[in-house]
This record gives sequence, C-alpha cells and structure tokens, in this order.
Amino acid sequence: MMKDCVNKGERNTGKNKTVLKVENFRLCFNGRFGAVHAVRDANLEVRRGEIVALVGESGCGKTALCRAILMLHSAHARYLSGRILLDGRDVRTCSEREMEQIRGKAASLVFQNPLSSLNPVYRIREQLEEPMRRHLGMKDAGALEVRSRELLLEMGLKEPEEILEKYPHQLSGGQRQRVAVAIALAGDPSLIVADEPTTALDPETAKMVTDLLRRVADEKQKGILFVTHDLAVASALADRVLVMKNGEILEQGTTEDIFARPKENYTKKLVRCAEWGRGKAPAESLKPEPERKRLAAVHHLTVRYPGAPKPALRDCSLDIREGEILGLIGESGCGKSTMAKVLCGILKPSAGEVEFFRPVKPVLIFQDSVASFNERMTLGEIVQEPLVIGKMPPERRKEKLRELTEQVELEEALLDRYPYEVSGGQRQRAAIARGLAMDPEFLIADEPVSSLDAPVQMEILRLLKHLRDRRNLTLLIISHDIPMVEHISDRIIRMEKEGLRDEFK
Repeated sequence: MMKDCVNKGERNTGKNKTVLKVENFRLCFNGRFGAVHAVRDANLEVRRGEIVALVGESGCGKTALCRAILMLHSAHARYLSGRILLDGRDVRTCSEREMEQIRGKAASLVFQNPLSSLNPVYRIREQLEEPMRRHLGMKDAGALEVRSRELLLEMGLKEPEEILEKYPHQLSGGQRQRVAVAIALAGDPSLIVADEPTTALDPETAKMVTDLLRRVADEKQKGILFVTHDLAVASALADRVLVMKNGEILEQGTTEDIFARPKENYTKKLVRCAEWGRGKAPAESLKPEPERKRLAAVHHLTVRYPGAPKPALRDCSLDIREGEILGLIGESGCGKSTMAKVLCGILKPSAGEVEFFRPVKPVLIFQDSVASFNERMTLGEIVQEPLVIGKMPPERRKEKLRELTEQVELEEALLDRYPYEVSGGQRQRAAIARGLAMDPEFLIADEPVSSLDAPVQMEILRLLKHLRDRRNLTLLIISHDIPMVEHISDRIIRMEKEGLRDEFK
C-alpha cells in the first residue's frame, strides 16, 4: 500500500537545486501555409523535490514544450531562440549522441500516448531493464529481475511476473501507461516530464500514480514537470502551477495562489471548470426514464486472448436498450475495451454471444486515437474516410466535413495537418468526428473525452446527449471517469476483473 502524500506545508523546496530551467524559449513548426508558432517566449524552472504542473487547454503547446526539453522534435520543428538547461547544461547545444546519454538519466519523458514510447516487438521485461543497464550499469540478471518487479508493484500492477513477459499490445491502455511511468523511473533520472500520465487511468489507479510521483519527488528529491489539462489533479499534486495558452505561459504561481487568487480571466475560467474534475458536474433537470426496447443483449460472454493465463472477460451478460446512454465503468484492465471490440465484431468471443434484435451497425470510437489513425492521412482525410467509402458526392462531403468539425470544435486550419502534428485532444476530437460521420444508430465511445480539457469535455458530452435526443441514438460510454459517467448516463454497469458486478441508475 502506498502512503498518503505528504502535506505540502511540510515541505521546503525553495533551497533545492534547479534541475530544469527554460529561458525565453520559442519554437515553431513548418506548416503548409507558413510557420506555426507553438511555444512563445516560455520561461520556467523546476527544482529538486518539486512538482510543477503545466496546465492549459488541448493544443496550447504543452506537449510541444515537453518534447523540446529532450530535443525530440523532428525536422519540421524549428527552435527559434532561448535556452533549455538540464542540470545546468543547454541541451540545444548537445549532439544527438550526447542526447542519447541525457535521455533517461538527466531527464525522462512519460508520453501522453504510451504506444509512442513502448516498442511493440519487445517484452516489457527488456524495455524495463534497458535503462537500468544503460544508465545504472546494472548487469546482474537477478538484481534486474527484482528491481523490475518492484517498479511494477509500485505502479499498482499486482502480477508483475505476468506483466514482464507480455508485449505492449497484450496490456490494457491503463496498464501500458503505468508501465511507461515505470520505465521512466528505471534510469533514476533527475527530472521526470510527465505528459498527461493519468489520462487513461481509472480514478483509483490515477491516484496511485500521482501519489507515487509525489513520493518520488519528496523521498528521492526528483524534479517533476507534470503536464495536464485536469486542474483538479494539478491542485491536489503540484507545488506550483503554470498556465499556458496559445503557446505562452500566461500566469504562474504557487498552487494556492493560482486556485485561490487567479489573476488572468483565462485562469479564472479554468479554475471554475476544475469543479468538473472534482465530481461536481453541472446539474441538469432529471426526466422520467422511458420504457425502452432492447437493442442488443450479451449472453454469457467469455473472451480469452491466446497465451493469456486468464480470460479478459468471463461469463458477462448485459442488455443494451434503444435510445439510452449506458455507462460502463471499471478499473484499467477489467475488460471494458474488450467488450467494445466484441460488440463491434472486431473480436470473436471464446464463449457466449451478442444478439441484436434488429439490423444495426455499431460504430466504435477507439480509446487510442493514434493507433486507429493512418499517420499518412491528414485529419481532414481521416474524418472524411467513411464518407469516401460511402461514395458521398464531393460537394456534399465538403459540407458534411464542415458540419462535423464545427460540432466537435475542431479548427478548420487543423484539417490539413497529420496526426503527429496536433495535440492529443485535437486527435480525439477528430476521432469523434469520424465516428459521427457515419450517422450511427449505436455509438460505442471508449474513453471519448479522456484526453480533453474540462471545458471541451462538457461541450462533447452535451453534443452526445443532443445527438441521442435528436436521433434516438444509442450510446455505450466506456470510462473510468465516474463523475462524467454519472452525469451523462441513464444506467451504469460497473465491471470488475471477475466480471460484471453492479448495475444502477
């Protein structure tokens, strides 16, 4: 069991050494229509034993700044001016060979999307051991085994022996994220840059990860730059908060000052929206629950992946009713995404069946937008792909694309960019737009708003409810965000690793 976080008032981080200092840093990307300025005159520092939260809406430049700290941008990025000092060394003057020694030792980056950092052809064991061999000089197989298990246990992965032998694709999204954090810690870096590390995790696991980061900062005196769009998490974890908008650090101060006495109007707006993350979703008038016909039924469903010691789903049964919003909640790895894939026909069950009471084509919005996108297609091409397959005329297709992007608040200027050129939240909005393009009757949304900031979350949820009311759309919302699910759902089913447990309205 992990200890509770140390009270912030009991810490003194002011005298600790600065491990990261960014001075007047500017970064732009070479776009089709000229330079796109992603970071503008950024100034920040992180000291040992301190957690600094970098917050702001999706697309404001948080991830661009994080990748620049370790010089991870490709050739289409230009570093215009300023310095980035890691332990006093300006990484902008380092060669790529020197950066290979700095990454993982001086600083580690936990990516927003764990598939960006996990190698699909290596088992988790090899990926955990590699930074320990390279940066700590560990060679003894027994010591590597013990330390690898310790790291996974610290991340709340209760069966480390099994996890070590698996490949990334055999883990759930939440499990992959925890493994990515463990790998970042394996080389004992001075600085950890955590880019949305709790986005894909259920609340219990997310708290476990943030408690671990707090303990790492306190006990091991690591500096942590914690990037998030969730101000509720930032307020509970960080010592200081930096607010970013349109590439600029608009405001910074202690956590207490930012949340109790924000100066900028934009910061005040974000602080108001932080109530959403604390489970205080906007109240709406309740309507009587209508009698609904059954659209589908799942009968005694069991799914076992090849080589897995335990089934991903075991003897699960549930009903889905026409025109309802059904919430499916549960901790990471309990089988929620597996259930979605079976309902869509992507996976065949090992036992049991899915019965539809009338012809219907389910549409799935995947949890991981990166894995479901073709990186060689622009966002506009991705959203339009179902329309092209459906042979919609070009003029009508253009009009439909405009409607969809307006509905999900995706800027038209982003349609010519590729998935790797936009933020995680912008990719997720494109994924939702693509799902809506097919005018579905049954929409399965697997963590549809997990990577979005609170204001946009509320807009997307209002959109989904509006679509349900207007089209009699049936929605299955899969999430670990209980306040969000409680706010939007007619019924909720709680899932555990042993199967379906509770159902409630």
